[in-house]
Amino acid sequence: MPPSVFPTGTTIYYPDKCWNGYTLFQTELHMKNSRGAVLIDMNGNAVNRWRGLDGMPNKMLRPGHVMGSTGVRDMKYGYQDMLDLVEAD
Repeated sequence: MPPSVFPTGTTIYYPDKCWNGYTLFQTELHMKNSRGAVLIDMNGNAVNRWRGLDGMPNKMLRPGHVMGSTGVRDMKYGYQDMLDLVEAD
């Protein structure tokens, strides 16, 4: 029987065998209260959140700024079209 519960977060991490760094990802657009960009470390901890910052994908810039958008245009005009382009610190 396959498992019914799958672990989440960091389950196995060997620092001596990995490139250390961060991961930037977009939270779900349909979740209005929690959408935005999230930066996590190698242990799965949220380092920073940019609430309301859309982007598919968001881009990390130096010195720690994020490029994204504050809204999505009506889908009838095109897939993944955004309203604007912003840089957040």
